[in-house]
Amino acid sequence: MSLLYAGFTGKLTGRVIDATTATPLLGCNIVAENTVLGAGTDVNGYFTIFNIPPGTYSIRAEMIGYGEMIYTDVVVNIDLTTTLEFALTIE
Repeated sequence: MSLLYAGFTGKLTGRVIDATTATPLLGCNIVAENTVLGAGTDVNGYFTIFNIPPGTYSIRAEMIGYGEMIYTDVVVNIDLTTTLEFALTIE
């Protein structure tokens, strides 16, 4: 007999690049607005936010020297991964 356990949260992952050069942006902040959930990008511009309760969110990417970008109505489902790609422009 084996037991299967369903999860209770989802995951958000993606990448942030410079819109002009397509180079990855290290240290960009990714935040699920109106929550305490967020992450920073790695050297290749990738990020992952774990344990997000299911629901609909606005996800903001911001970095000093760049304009922020916001995705609205991002749906996070239980046991699934939602992927976003951000291309930030220099300000």
